[in-house]
Amino acid sequence: MIVEVTGGECTVGPAMARNEPAARDSRPGPVLASRIARAAAHALVLLAPAVPIAGVAGEELGRGWTPMSDDAALAWRSFDVLSAHPPLVGAFNEASVSAARPVFDLGPLQYFLLAVPVRLDPVGGLLWGAAVLAVLIAAVAVEASWRAGGALPALSVSAGFVVLAATQPRVVLNLPWNPNFGLYAFAGTVVLCIVVATGRTGFWPLAVLEGSLAAQCHLVYALGALASVAIGLGLGLLARHRGRAGLRRGLLHGVLGAGLGVVSLLPPIIQQLGSPRGNLSLLVADLGRHGARLGIGVGLEAVSRSALWPPAWAHRAPPVSGAGWYEHFLHALFTGSPAAGLAVVLASLAVGLGALFTGRAGLGGLGICSAAAALLLAWTTGSIAVSQMGVLTYLDAAYWPVGMMLDATLLAGAGTAVAAYLRSRQGTRAHIRAHQALALGLVPLVAWSLSVDLPMTASSAAVIGGWRAARATGGLASAIERRPAPHGVLVEPGVGLLPGGLDTWALVEAVAFRLEADGHEAALPRPMAPEFGPDATAPARAGVVLVDPAGRHGWRLAWVARPRRVTLFGVSP
Repeated sequence: MIVEVTGGECTVGPAMARNEPAARDSRPGPVLASRIARAAAHALVLLAPAVPIAGVAGEELGRGWTPMSDDAALAWRSFDVLSAHPPLVGAFNEASVSAARPVFDLGPLQYFLLAVPVRLDPVGGLLWGAAVLAVLIAAVAVEASWRAGGALPALSVSAGFVVLAATQPRVVLNLPWNPNFGLYAFAGTVVLCIVVATGRTGFWPLAVLEGSLAAQCHLVYALGALASVAIGLGLGLLARHRGRAGLRRGLLHGVLGAGLGVVSLLPPIIQQLGSPRGNLSLLVADLGRHGARLGIGVGLEAVSRSALWPPAWAHRAPPVSGAGWYEHFLHALFTGSPAAGLAVVLASLAVGLGALFTGRAGLGGLGICSAAAALLLAWTTGSIAVSQMGVLTYLDAAYWPVGMMLDATLLAGAGTAVAAYLRSRQGTRAHIRAHQALALGLVPLVAWSLSVDLPMTASSAAVIGGWRAARATGGLASAIERRPAPHGVLVEPGVGLLPGGLDTWALVEAVAFRLEADGHEAALPRPMAPEFGPDATAPARAGVVLVDPAGRHGWRLAWVARPRRVTLFGVSP
């Protein structure tokens, strides 16, 4: 997110108040009006990021949204948290397609956070639960920035979240999906760590929790989040030591945060210790497989495109459909200059180090955390195998907050002297009015975001498999429930995944989850089952129902005698 934390320099303090005559500040009317205006601006800055999230989620729920495909897997695993067999690993990893054994992401923290919403509302709980958590993540980042540096940094963070929703609409349209949900956690983590760098180490335990969530949602965020929390704590303790603001309390916050991080990782640790070859071992071993890698140069190309003019975050991400979309997509972000990307990272680092030496802890944290997150994100992107480069079509969004922060660092570094001069010349009331005017700039940004996102809720991007399949889920599940299945039911697709079977596969997974949530024992074929957890594996005597496309207008059910061999690219008897 765009953030300029300047260690309290933007707050209205006594030194600034001395620029105004005492008689003007002592009058109750102007002081009360200023406080009301400031409170209104504060509320606007806090609420702005919530508007596109709430608007899109509300529109999708009104259209009949239901968890499909990967979202159905997320809902199933979240539903299982409050059961006798809670999930211990994260989401199904892309590497599992070519691995001998299924590989999963780091941990199930996202499932644990969404468990209660999914239990309360199995159909829509995953969506509105993810929306509530994303709003909270954004609000905490904005409020922390306000407390650390005043209105201007908070306004920058708030505007960054709104711009993210407008220029990466795919993230908001499918917010529960773990790479998209993890993006909000990743952005919130880096912002909180920048705040911690100002000496406000009380935010560090929360930064650790959000960083763990980001890392457990998707591996692409793991190194950047880890580096940010480490750098943030180090700079925060340094700021406390220099300012004599309670180093012991800072160390206590560090211990508390470290303990919270360990607790958040207990499920994957338990799984690792309790299995002959745990998921963490498989994940580490898998990192060395799959042949040639993209190389860090590809990641630095994306850094240059995301930060240099015109930055990628300033306009909508390219679509992932239409003629020649893949080449256009790669050209839009992954064909920049590696040298320019490295130069931007080094410039941000230089600004951060220079700010530290001049006592500007916030700007120092911004520059150093931004540089570290960008460099490690580039390295992580470069470690992706060439054979799996298709994941770039949804991991591109990770560069949006990084690009914003790099640009914020360079702008803040260039404008520090000018800002200091203006602050020395302006009084308290003019300073407040300037921030109020800037806060009003969020209104057109929010309107822009809604104008982009809301029309897209009618497209197939809003629900995996399309709205036609989503609307068919309830009826098909009810039809299966009316037929007795004492030993459970295995739900199979009647067509292969490719070509043309995505909607049917998404529907099968949605129907199976709906049956499970309704108290029936449901199962899925072998290619699907690992993603949904151990209880999605079919028992030997389960009944078998086939979901088969019926022309262009729907699907039909067929009860068959025995399961068929289902593969990713076809169905063979």
